[in-house]
Amino acid sequence: MINKIDLINAFRPSVAKHILTCYKAFEYEYTEEDTPPNEYAEKGIKLHKISEDLYNNPKLKIDNTFTKDDINLVKGYVYYIKSIAGENADIAEVEKKVYLEKLSPYFYKDKYGTIDFVAIKNNKLYIVDLKTGRTNVIIKDNYQLYIYAYLAYCEYKNNYNINNIRVAIYQYNRERYIDLKVDELITFIQNNIIVHLDNVFIATSLPSTVQLTCKWCKGKTICKEYLDNLSLF
Repeated sequence: MINKIDLINAFRPSVAKHILTCYKAFEYEYTEEDTPPNEYAEKGIKLHKISEDLYNNPKLKIDNTFTKDDINLVKGYVYYIKSIAGENADIAEVEKKVYLEKLSPYFYKDKYGTIDFVAIKNNKLYIVDLKTGRTNVIIKDNYQLYIYAYLAYCEYKNNYNINNIRVAIYQYNRERYIDLKVDELITFIQNNIIVHLDNVFIATSLPSTVQLTCKWCKGKTICKEYLDNLSLF
């Protein structure tokens, strides 16, 4: 019998939309082993680390083993987030940890996600996510970014007057963003995140839902619903 607390703590913001719309995926996240990161994931991890180092040390020389496109991406991203921070940001941090317990009391106290860049400036909260892949990432109703924005808002709201929020993706050497009112963000999180986390905890069974994100699920090789609908993928 799977402990429901352990099950909930299999949650990761990066796969939030998939596992919150297919409760069975929670079990797969918990029971199935992680696959080793492929070359693209490994490169992404390295580029994020270089971006952080370059932000903190502008004189850093980037390893020439990376392609020109990769180096331009990193430099463009760092220039972009530094332009947000400017000289008068109240907060400007890279690789900021935010703790998930604000989403559900079932999360362990040390369960966290990492925001690539967060800033508060002129009463606006900025959340920026660096994407190093070539797959176009949709920003509207992006579960991962909205979760990060909500957690950052919860952390800072008592000390800063935050009137609105900008969530942005930096990809293909350009930024894309959407602006949200605080109430919009809170409503989205309540209706799409928190209620589902509660439902997973009280569910007596964990049904599967076939969807396009199944191809990234840990359990796709053993999930009957997925295997019966391979023609959709």
